[in-house]
Amino acid sequence: MSLKLKSRTLSRPKAPSRKKANRSGTDSAGFKRIWIRVAGILLFLLLAWGLYEGITQYKRLNGVNVFLSYKSKPVFLEIPTGCTWIELLDLIERNRIVRDLAAFQWAAQELNYSQSIRPGRYDLSGLRSNRELVELLKSGRQAPVGITIRKFRRAASLAAALGSKLEPDSADFHQLFLDTLTLSEMGLRPETAITLFIPGEYEFLWNTSAYELLDQMHKRYLDFWSQNRKEAAIKMGFSSSEVMTLASIVDEESDRPSEFRRIAGVYINRMRMGMPLQADPTLRFASGNDDLRRIEGAVLRIESPYNTYLYTGLPPGPVCTPSIEAIDSTLSAERHNFLYFCARSDFSGYHSFASDFSAHQRNARAYQRALNAMNR
Repeated sequence: MSLKLKSRTLSRPKAPSRKKANRSGTDSAGFKRIWIRVAGILLFLLLAWGLYEGITQYKRLNGVNVFLSYKSKPVFLEIPTGCTWIELLDLIERNRIVRDLAAFQWAAQELNYSQSIRPGRYDLSGLRSNRELVELLKSGRQAPVGITIRKFRRAASLAAALGSKLEPDSADFHQLFLDTLTLSEMGLRPETAITLFIPGEYEFLWNTSAYELLDQMHKRYLDFWSQNRKEAAIKMGFSSSEVMTLASIVDEESDRPSEFRRIAGVYINRMRMGMPLQADPTLRFASGNDDLRRIEGAVLRIESPYNTYLYTGLPPGPVCTPSIEAIDSTLSAERHNFLYFCARSDFSGYHSFASDFSAHQRNARAYQRALNAMNR
C-alpha cells in the first residue's frame, strides 16, 4: 500500500490594494481641509463678534447720548445729598438728560460710578457721550451758583431767596438766623444776623449747607471790615454792628446816595444830644408794612423796640441789608448842625434839611400838602 502525500501550497498574503489606500488618504486629507475651513469660519465669527462688541461698547461709551435738544441755554443736573443710584437714574430719566438710559447705566457701571455718587450742581453744556457725562459726575466738579445779595428788609425774605437758589430750603436758613448759640459764636444775635450779608455778587456750591454758607459770609464780613473801617467806627464810638444798623436806616431814608452822608450826620447829631431818632424806616419795619407812607396816628404808638419815636438810640438791629455806599457814607458822616429832614414836596427823592423844629415843620407841611394833592 503506497501512501501519497498531497502537495500543500503555501499562499502569500495579498498586498493591500493601492486603490483602497489611495482612497483612505484622500478622505483623511478632505476631513483636514473641512476642519480647517470650519476652524477658519469659527475664528472669523469670533473675531467679528469681538469687533462688534468692541464697536458697541465704544459707541455706548463715546457715542452721542446726552440729550441736548435744548442746548440753546445751559443745562444743569442737580444731584441732592444722599442720592442713591436708583434715585439718580430716575432723576436723569425725568429730566431727559440722556436718550438711552440703559446705555448710560451700563457705561456708569463700567466706569465704576454707580457706587460713588457725588451730590452737587453740574453743568452739562457741551457734553455728548456717556463717558463725558460719567467723568464729569465722578469728578465732583460743580458749576457754582451765582447769588446776588441785594436789599433785604427781613431775615425771612433773605432766607427765602437763598433757599430758592441752593439745596437747603428757606426753613434751614431761617432757623439758623434764629439760632442764638451759633450766632453768638460770630458775635451776633438774631436781630443782627443779616448784617453778615453785605450786598454784592457771590458764588456758592449748590449743596453748601446753611451753616457753611453763614460761616463763609462771616469770613467775608470780617474781610469787609478792613482796618480803616474799624478805625472809623471806633472814632464814632460805634461797633461794626451798630454802624450797619444806622447805615440800614440811612439806606432806607433816601434813594439818592449823594444824601447818605448828610442823613447819617443828622442821626448822629440826634444821638449825641439824647434825642430819639424818629426814623420812619424803623416804624415801617415795626409795623411790617414796607410801603407805609404816612407815619402818623396809631403807627407812632406801636410798641416795639424798633419804634424810634418811643425809644432813644439805635434799634436792636438793621431794618435792611445796607449797601456798601450807605455803610461807607455812615462811617464818613457829614458834620453839620441839622437835626431834621423831610422829603421835598416835588417828589424828586431829595430832602430838605433843617436845624430847628419850626423850619422842619414848614418843610413837613409842604410835603403833606403835596401828598394830599396826589391822594397818596
